[in-house]
Amino acid sequence: MPIKNRLSRARHQGFTLIELVVVIIILGVLAVAAVPRFVNLGDSARSAKVKATAGAFKSGVNLVHAAWVAKGAPPGGIDDAPVFSDNPDRSGTVDINGKGWPAEHYLANPSDSEPSLNNVQDCMSVWRILFSAGEPTVTSTTGAQYKASYLQTGKCRFTLEGNPNMYINYDSNTGEVVATVPDEQ
Repeated sequence: MPIKNRLSRARHQGFTLIELVVVIIILGVLAVAAVPRFVNLGDSARSAKVKATAGAFKSGVNLVHAAWVAKGAPPGGIDDAPVFSDNPDRSGTVDINGKGWPAEHYLANPSDSEPSLNNVQDCMSVWRILFSAGEPTVTSTTGAQYKASYLQTGKCRFTLEGNPNMYINYDSNTGEVVATVPDEQ
């Protein structure tokens, strides 16, 4: 066979139908295995966000507790303790309960009673002083990154907006901060 015929034949050869079908099947199997992993990335990112936020919240709670201990651990708590700043406008102060945990943050005259966390406004005020830069945002309705709820005396829940199974619980009676997210697989 002349060289010219061999070259032209080699240039016109392509994949056979069976080779194409095998490649398509392999790509299909890979897609079926990979797609669920990519679909769950959003949930994993939201879970990580809640856990990181809970960690930052717990760090703030621990800082307040350390300030309470440094001030002699008064059993009646402290109104307007200058934990985050000692600005004359008291913007960096927090009200600490008698157990040493953040209970509220109001710029008001000191009260005669021990500061206590006993409504959703208290929950939001603690969140806002611990995250004084304004992020992540919190509200008691909708439209913020987290929704605050008052559970019972001294306890709050901060739910990630649009994800009722992802939340942070705070107990001002013990200082406990717990992030709850669905089990990851």
